[in-house]
Amino acid sequence: MNVSFKMIFVGEGALKDSFVLESYNLGLQDEIEFRNPSTSVAEFLSNDVDVFLFPSKFEGLGLSLIEAQYYGLPCIVSSTVPREAIFGNCTIINIEQDALDSCIAEIIRKKDYIVQSENFDSVRTAIEVSDINIKNNLKKLNILYSREI
Repeated sequence: MNVSFKMIFVGEGALKDSFVLESYNLGLQDEIEFRNPSTSVAEFLSNDVDVFLFPSKFEGLGLSLIEAQYYGLPCIVSSTVPREAIFGNCTIINIEQDALDSCIAEIIRKKDYIVQSENFDSVRTAIEVSDINIKNNLKKLNILYSREI
């Protein structure tokens, strides 16, 4: 299978050095880029990313997934991600231990496997009006505390 791709890992973590080493061992150092966390999330997601892959085995919420949906990216998400983080435009995959490679191969073979959003505005609106939005939580806290005073 001849596929052209560029994978970008963003962030720091205990496994970063082993991922970098493995990319060289597999001869993929030209196809995999490692970036430090950035404050220009909107620019990065809007300009550098076509598909957001979130293969987390354990996840508390998944803020980066919410950001990717907000910026209209099709997302491929593991079934371990809480449903509260999924607003739309996501393909959910079951990732069993060491099965990520077969999931990615399936995605590459069947590009229609990825959900393409025609409802970008409704996904963005759903995020903006949800309890995930800190502005909404602040309003609720203000109401709650003003009742208590």
